[in-house]
Amino acid sequence: GYKFVGWDGEESSDRSISVSLDQNVELTALFEPEEWYEPVVINEINYHSAPGFDSEDWIELYNNGSENVNLSGWMLKDSEDTHAFMILQAQQLGPGEYLLVSRDKNLFAAIHPEAAPVIGNMGFGFSGGGETVRLFNSSQVLVDSVEYDDFTPWPLEPDGKGATLALIHPDLDNTIAGSWFASLHGGTPGKENIAIGSTGIDHEQLNIPLEEPWPNPFSDRVHISYRVAEAGAVHMAVYDLQGRVVDVLVDDHRQTGEFNITWDGADCAPGVYLCVFRSDSYSYTKKLIRTAR
Repeated sequence: GYKFVGWDGEESSDRSISVSLDQNVELTALFEPEEWYEPVVINEINYHSAPGFDSEDWIELYNNGSENVNLSGWMLKDSEDTHAFMILQAQQLGPGEYLLVSRDKNLFAAIHPEAAPVIGNMGFGFSGGGETVRLFNSSQVLVDSVEYDDFTPWPLEPDGKGATLALIHPDLDNTIAGSWFASLHGGTPGKENIAIGSTGIDHEQLNIPLEEPWPNPFSDRVHISYRVAEAGAVHMAVYDLQGRVVDVLVDDHRQTGEFNITWDGADCAPGVYLCVFRSDSYSYTKKLIRTAR
């Protein structure tokens, strides 16, 4: 958490210096807090599998940044410091990539044979009655922490009903219950998170429900097009990065078809927002960027 900035007693910022010892010399290394950002987030948690579909507990990490991250020496813990799993092997996580950490690799592979990469075995699991999951980097600095629970406002389906606890979007504050939903049955390890729905339809079998907003970035207004594959309830809202609802764009029953809507964000501060589309079948998210006029 600190970086070297120079020497007190010598006008040099070099890490290595040569000093003549023909007189008394007093040198002090100077450090200052370093601003750092680790883009790896806890993105999905399986803490209580459904009977007959037991992959044991697992967690999904996601690189939400633009550069590779070396995870060697990183550590996962639950609420107990003695429950710790260290990533020992060389493990690079590229931008937009996932890493799965399982309690039992064999059980996980039996349920999710296509999911990769997966490492383990953790040697401990997560409580079905609420738990804290923590991620530390190789310097033992806390990178991310999620304290979930198994009662409202947290999703209830991940507690033994077949779903996993999945982050709506990796840009959201994952310490807030409203940033999470219940995933499809069994979860989506190693893939984009998809919300559970009454029809069980996987959105990969459908047209993408939410088109790219335009213009984006935008200054005042942005146009959003969406598709409804099956008639039913549709909810679309704009969130800030703290998970707070900024505006509700749609909250109604829709027949199948294509629709357009315009969001007027002129009264909102410049920054990043998330447009979240939900139907009975799935959830989908697009990032909106509002610029200053």
